[in-house]
Amino acid sequence: MPTGVQIGLLAEEVEGLIPELVEYEGENIVGVKYDRLQIYLLKAIQDQQKMIVSQQQQLQTQSARLDEIEALLKTAQLTSSDD
Repeated sequence: MPTGVQIGLLAEEVEGLIPELVEYEGENIVGVKYDRLQIYLLKAIQDQQKMIVSQQQQLQTQSARLDEIEALLKTAQLTSSDD
């Protein structure tokens, strides 16, 4: 058994997320298939990137709408102060 600090994933937790990454002996969980982990991480990064792009687009749209609303309010305030 290795000594010192050990870093890794708990196979029982991985099983709930990505069962394909769990290695079994019979019905017993014995570990994580780390050699296959990279493809799942890459897919997760790609999915997150799509979400980021979508959120950036939403933010730009909302920012433009806010600018329009602020301009309308400014115009309304100027109009009401002229009365």
